[in-house]
Amino acid sequence: MKRDWFHKLWFADTDTRIYAAFRVVFAVVSLINLVHLSPYRYAFFADTGMVDLEAAHTPTHFGFPHFSLFNVFTSELHVDISFGVSAIALVLLTFGI
Repeated sequence: MKRDWFHKLWFADTDTRIYAAFRVVFAVVSLINLVHLSPYRYAFFADTGMVDLEAAHTPTHFGFPHFSLFNVFTSELHVDISFGVSAIALVLLTFGI
């Protein structure tokens, strides 16, 4: 009896439309954000931008080391490829592929 709530929480049948709607909304909002960010992609993410990447990527900049793909891929071509792959992934996520 006491474990019945646990079983219902994890193993009961649920309506998957709620999760699909959340997935679609998340993908659309993320794609809108990516589109709005794309005109500034070189300024924020490429080594030709307004931010000194060496200063921004030092491990002590925020007090702890961090990893980003833009630490490794810093050219404008790499930024374009990253944005393109992200856009394709978000469109596929929207359609549940």
